[in-house]
Amino acid sequence: MSKIAQYFREDAHEKGGTVTVDRTALKEPYNKGMLALLYWLVYEKEGRDLVHATRFEPGQLDDAVREAAIRKTLNAAFATFNVLGPSADSLVEAHLAAVRWTLENKAANIGNRDVQESLYMQHMAAVTWWMWEESAKDNFSLPW
Repeated sequence: MSKIAQYFREDAHEKGGTVTVDRTALKEPYNKGMLALLYWLVYEKEGRDLVHATRFEPGQLDDAVREAAIRKTLNAAFATFNVLGPSADSLVEAHLAAVRWTLENKAANIGNRDVQESLYMQHMAAVTWWMWEESAKDNFSLPW
């Protein structure tokens, strides 16, 4: 059984609450970066709406034009948090794998679903690394 399937909720987008953070009160570098972006994507309605809007519908899995549009939209949003380059790529790839996982799970294509789950976990491991890199850079140079 898939590890993700145990936690998958079809209605999570609609049922999720909204937590607002006054970003104007946050000082650099805490108002930008991977952690701020992930918080926005998960806990704020505007971020969840973006995630929800950048999905494939059934029949679009191999639609290169739709995938390019999703990548462009996500990268533009991520850039507002100064998440660029390989770190943004990791998060985009994780999102695409999650979207594909959802469609494969709905279609009961278990083999394909499990491939997407493995890709998702690999990309989320990279996202975790990027968060560590981001948080360690300022502290790493402190005189210990």
